Amino acid sequence: MWGLGKKAISEKEAAAQCVRWFVNSATEVWPQVAEVLAKRAGSNADKIHTFKSSFEFIMACLSVQCQTLPNLFTSEQATRVLGHVEQSLTSLSFPEIEYQAIDCFRAYSKAWKDSLLVPALPMLPPGSVAMTFCLRTGLQGGDSNSSTPSIFFLSIVDGMITTCAGSFWKDLSLKYRLAATCGGGI
Repeated sequence: MWGLGKKAISEKEAAAQCVRWFVNSATEVWPQVAEVLAKRAGSNADKIHTFKSSFEFIMACLSVQCQTLPNLFTSEQATRVLGHVEQSLTSLSFPEIEYQAIDCFRAYSKAWKDSLLVPALPMLPPGSVAMTFCLRTGLQGGDSNSSTPSIFFLSIVDGMITTCAGSFWKDLSLKYRLAATCGGGI
């Protein structure tokens, strides 16, 4: 029950593993995701096959996965783990883009939280992670005359992000007990 009998892993090591896992897995699926999005992006298709778009996708997926932390751990532990995730991101700064990984991650986390403030709508809320991805990458999906992506395109982007987000923290919590500090890690 409460992690008895499970191997311990430090929160810091778990966060570092999470970041590494998302960078690797999202990078691996990005070519397929990019192809699906390119078919629907219309005149914006050239914006998909860029380092910036793949990087944004990784950070969006990681951000969505980290929204599960408060549901799996105490609020204090979730806050500490999130801090460790952000700390791990500081080592992922890429010179190919003009901002740091942590800023990108925070933008998607904010989009998630902002979307929860909007009453339920039959479409994605304006502050959604998918909308933020489209705005940050310049994708509009189909109609280049529109200043915002179509609901159809947003739903495709949202599906891709949430599918890739997976269940890292849930899987880890079933196998390991998170410890604020842990002698040897795993």
